Amino acid sequence: MTRIIAEHGRTIASITGQPVATDLASFVEQVQDAVQIMDLGLAGHFRDDAESLGSAATYLVDAVGFDDDAPARAFLLGRASQHLADIDAADYL
Repeated sequence: MTRIIAEHGRTIASITGQPVATDLASFVEQVQDAVQIMDLGLAGHFRDDAESLGSAATYLVDAVGFDDDAPARAFLLGRASQHLADIDAADYL
């Protein structure tokens, strides 16, 4: 399990109602699912969280594409993690 999943996996799984992802590809799918779920929210903080999730999803998709470039992948995962950190886990756990 990658660090980003260890840090944010429970929150994302809670939003989607799925088990915590065990690999990066399934985590990317969960984040994308969470974006769609959050887009349905009517409260302002849900919209803000959806925006953060959308940005994280973009970085995660790009990171998967940089499998052979460790520095680029690490940078993209770091940016995704920053956006995921904007989500208040207490709202969903």
